[in-house]
Amino acid sequence: MTFIVIAITIVLSMFPIDILLKSFPTPEEAVSYQSKEDIGDVILKVHGEQSCVLKTLRNNSYTYLAKKDTDGWDYCTNASRQNLYKGFIGNKSIWVFQIKGTNDYYVHIFHSSNETSVISDNKNTKFESYIDENIAIYVGYINKLDENYKLMINGKKVDLR
Repeated sequence: MTFIVIAITIVLSMFPIDILLKSFPTPEEAVSYQSKEDIGDVILKVHGEQSCVLKTLRNNSYTYLAKKDTDGWDYCTNASRQNLYKGFIGNKSIWVFQIKGTNDYYVHIFHSSNETSVISDNKNTKFESYIDENIAIYVGYINKLDENYKLMINGKKVDLR
């Protein structure tokens, strides 16, 4: 019994109770409140049906997630994300994930050069991009990703297995 009480106390201490009770009018406000620090300038904001991905320049590049609820926006922890693919193609990091409890999927491509790439897929996804002298970031929202999904970078198919 003591072990269960200790375990519950540890888990609850990791997640402030007030965050479970609050919703915010914007994704930025939700992640700013939870992170308790300045998240920096938002360089990319990609909305899904029930969620949003925010990219900032904090620590070179940082990804924040927010999820819609009936009252507004809530912050998503990393546990709210289901990674479907993480890998590298040359100097490009590719990350495909789902926001749990939604049909919202995201493709995130990052590389540490200002090389411009043409990102496309078989769902006609609009990939938002941020490119400066040091990095290039692409993020696209996909509704209901399935096994037939195909991602292409500069016309070459990416194997997401």
